[in-house]
Amino acid sequence: MVIRRRAIIAAAVAAVVVGVVALAAAILGTGGGGSALPNGEPIAATASVDPTVVYFGDETTARIDIAVDRDKVNPDRVRIATDFRPFDRLGQHKTRRDAGRITYIRETYRLRCLSRACVQVLPAIAAAAGGAKPSGRRATQFRPARIDIRGRTSVQPLLLQWPTVESVTRVNQAESQLQTFFYHADLTPPARSYALSPSGLLWLLLVVVLALLAVPVTLVARRLRAYRRERGPAPTPELSPLERALRLLDWANRQADGEDRRRALELVALELLRGGRDELGDEARELAWSPPTPPPEEAGKLGTRVRGATGVDGANSA
Repeated sequence: MVIRRRAIIAAAVAAVVVGVVALAAAILGTGGGGSALPNGEPIAATASVDPTVVYFGDETTARIDIAVDRDKVNPDRVRIATDFRPFDRLGQHKTRRDAGRITYIRETYRLRCLSRACVQVLPAIAAAAGGAKPSGRRATQFRPARIDIRGRTSVQPLLLQWPTVESVTRVNQAESQLQTFFYHADLTPPARSYALSPSGLLWLLLVVVLALLAVPVTLVARRLRAYRRERGPAPTPELSPLERALRLLDWANRQADGEDRRRALELVALELLRGGRDELGDEARELAWSPPTPPPEEAGKLGTRVRGATGVDGANSA
């Protein structure tokens, strides 16, 4: 039983190995999946236009489809050169997809012609005068598209012929027989119109300029006021009661009336006592009420001593 089970397992493993080898050989033989191009060509391409008949000024679409065998050509090296004159390119779009070993590239162009080259050769009236019958169409044959492989390669460039594109006039046969077939353009410019009148615009700009000037003018004015305050005289500090009393004593010493001197000395004594200068306060009060009237010299000496003791500058300039 053990031998038979081992034989079965070995047979299964061998079958799996054979299958994997066969699958790898198939993939390598086909280049990773997909079939090669017809006749073993490395690259194949077609060019088409839809529609091939358009009214003048309408759009048409040109398309190039390329199939590249990646085993022979690198798709990134494929270059497409086109020339659609006299048509203008309105847009261009490129797509790419891979299927097995083949890469499909599609280049699409949106085209439109608004030039005289897309108008019929003979206008209807001129054609009739020459005995020709106007067809109302103008055929355009694009230059062949060229597909190159960039770099050193043995692949020859491909030239793709485009279908003929016909532009159909928008003027019908009845209109072509009219004498007014050749239209005239009026080159007279229309009357002037303004979203905003020039005078209104002028006033608006004036208001904007004034508003813009108001900011720097305000800043300069504030700076000047601050500068004047800095350069102006310093404010006079408020005098203490003792300083006022001493200045009153200086004034009373210059007066002839001794009673003013007594009252000034009493005020000095009162402020000294309030400030804790009892000795000077008592001396000032004793001098104030001593008979006879205190002389100016004694009162002046007392004032000088009070200033020296208290550090108060109560001098008053004459």
